[in-house]
Amino acid sequence: MGLLPLFIQPSRTLNLPPPESFASRKFLITGGNLGLGLETARHNVKLGASKVILGVRTLSKGEAGKSNIESTTGRTGIVEVWEVDLERFDSVEEFSARAARLEDSTRQS
Repeated sequence: MGLLPLFIQPSRTLNLPPPESFASRKFLITGGNLGLGLETARHNVKLGASKVILGVRTLSKGEAGKSNIESTTGRTGIVEVWEVDLERFDSVEEFSARAARLEDSTRQS
């Protein structure tokens, strides 16, 4: 019989906990216009987040990500797009200052 079934079977029976509501929660996601960042943002919007901010290098790409999230979730007015270029320290400082002005902001490192 081999060992392969031992590795495959657990992935077929994995039970995830039910998703909790993200109502009244705000999220700031850097790199939120594609890949894991985009999917994380979409997931948070689906779970009812009150605000999801996409930190992106290129605003036009961020707006495309925002449109994608809105069209697939049916929720509008939740996602905001903010510019941040992580290779430019002044951009990071501006982004951080803007984030610090958010109501109920919490910083985690």
